[in-house]
Amino acid sequence: MNLVLNLLIGIGLSAASGFRVFIPLLIMSISALSGDLILAENFEWIGSYSALSVFIVATIIEAAAYYLPAIDEFLEKISKPATMVAGTIIMSSFIVDLSPMLGWVLAIIAGGGTSALVNEQRLESKKNSITANTINLKSLLFSTREICSAASLSLLMMLAPITSFLVFFVIVVLLIKQIF
Repeated sequence: MNLVLNLLIGIGLSAASGFRVFIPLLIMSISALSGDLILAENFEWIGSYSALSVFIVATIIEAAAYYLPAIDEFLEKISKPATMVAGTIIMSSFIVDLSPMLGWVLAIIAGGGTSALVNEQRLESKKNSITANTINLKSLLFSTREICSAASLSLLMMLAPITSFLVFFVIVVLLIKQIF
């Protein structure tokens, strides 16, 4: 059961990284420092004070940058590989008691794949909803929604993993409906 729960939390936090890269890592760091989260052996650095400082600064910069149109466009271009790396790291930090090969394959497919899927849906939703006439206002609203989605999904995954995994699926379904 512990492995399944770890996998659910890892997948959920990887999905949250599809919205914003650093928010799930920040919440993981806070949870690890408070003793509520035990990370895999090689990923204990996420729960260090230096990592917490880096994640705080990175989260603030990332959140602010998405509100600036020129930087927003650049970040959209690099978001897919960045979210895939973050999703893989997040998932890897939850995989314990598995062979290294199986763990990395699972982390890349489940963690990186989930974050890439959510990121792609997010980009499609934004592209289909924003027109030249509404670019500033809707872009700001989308950025706020994405920050709130990443933060709430990350917090839910840490507090109530099974319930939040169901919430994650509802969010994905809503994003897919919005695209089509």
